[in-house]
Amino acid sequence: VYSDSAYVVNTFNDWMFNWQKNDWTKGDGKKPENLDLISMYFSYHASGYRIDLRKVKGHNGTFGNEIADKLATGKITPQEVLSKYGRK
Repeated sequence: VYSDSAYVVNTFNDWMFNWQKNDWTKGDGKKPENLDLISMYFSYHASGYRIDLRKVKGHNGTFGNEIADKLATGKITPQEVLSKYGRK
């Protein structure tokens, strides 16, 4: 999985392990945002499931990243993506 969010990549590749050891608390004493999703993936990871999550630059023309950004901001619908780029 490719993401232009350093926060997401670092969370799932590194930070969540220390947060879990510290009762899901970050270094600043606060709980991570989206803790429900983070702790769910942590449970999957603990049972052996892995996601290869990599950081990419945002807004630099990377095809999949540009499409994901358009989906996230509502500039294109999933149906439009499938219609334009999906298999026929």
